Amino acid sequence: DVDTLEQEPETTKPPKPSVTQPPVGMDETEDTPVIDLTGEETGSVGDIHAALGLHDDISIEYMNCRTEQQYVDELSQELVIEAKEGKVLFVCDLALVNDGNQKQSVDMLRNNIQYALRLDDIQLNCMITMLSSDLTTYLGILDPDQSQKVVVLTEVEKEKLEQAEEICLYVQSEMGKGIIPIK
Repeated sequence: DVDTLEQEPETTKPPKPSVTQPPVGMDETEDTPVIDLTGEETGSVGDIHAALGLHDDISIEYMNCRTEQQYVDELSQELVIEAKEGKVLFVCDLALVNDGNQKQSVDMLRNNIQYALRLDDIQLNCMITMLSSDLTTYLGILDPDQSQKVVVLTEVEKEKLEQAEEICLYVQSEMGKGIIPIK
């Protein structure tokens, strides 16, 4: 309409500042707990079985360790973990074994388990990956008398690894603390 176009526009008031409310939904997450290995250790560190929250019929056994520049997933050749320059992947091979006579579910994500590799007095957090055989994220069902190879990866400087006299894998959760001696 031509009449409305010729009229002067009404003056608009500037918008009033509004106070924004914090987003509603999830609460702020806590920082990832750090495993305290700095204190003096007295006696046994604990039971690895309890720390991992495994069923009584499931055991975990250390097999061996090795270093690699890259680790390729056994089920998906496209999933590759590579070490940064100047570092290597320390691969700790373990086996989950169902010693019972019934199927057992293994869910390593449910207990907020923390993994650390200790080289003498140096503590390194282990990697959490989506590899099909990564113990830190493993979820599966083991048939009676079945075993499943799993790994724990840690990125470490090769020199520190070679110089270490004692190497251990530490595990901590709400269920307790455990240790797997490696060297």
